[in-house]
Amino acid sequence: MSLAFGSVMLFAQFTLGRWLPSGKIEMKPVFGQVFLYALVLGMVLMFVGIHLPSYVERGLHLVGKITIPLLLLSLGFALAKVSLAGFGKGMLLATVHLIICACIGVGVAWVLPLQEEQRKLVILLSILPSATINILIGQEAGDDLEPLTIFVTCTNLWLVVSLPVAIAILL
Repeated sequence: MSLAFGSVMLFAQFTLGRWLPSGKIEMKPVFGQVFLYALVLGMVLMFVGIHLPSYVERGLHLVGKITIPLLLLSLGFALAKVSLAGFGKGMLLATVHLIICACIGVGVAWVLPLQEEQRKLVILLSILPSATINILIGQEAGDDLEPLTIFVTCTNLWLVVSLPVAIAILL
């Protein structure tokens, strides 16, 4: 379930996440993303039941593990260029983001015919912070990165409080 959720979220980020800010739908940049091909190939292999050789799986696993540290490094580089002036507004927006996402998560969890554990997982996944990949997408689009970097950072700071509280309530 979490793999499906993550795939849908990444697909939305690489499509809607590009289209909504620009106001136009362009397919060429979408088809230039390696993620799209990896997603399709992975789904085909999964449904057909083909397993990759172990050395290929280990290599892909290592590449996947390096992704998060690279994204954290990119967030660190972006934060180095940010002033502290916008963090008040960033925390306000992150608070609104957390409330809206939590409400959506609870709503989805109760509307869909899910088991109790799946409902809890949907709610926990809904309160996760805004993805650091948004900074890279914004940089590629030529946007002003300072407010975006502040927002991503503030949503991550909120996670320090919201995740333990959500776990205590749900478990």
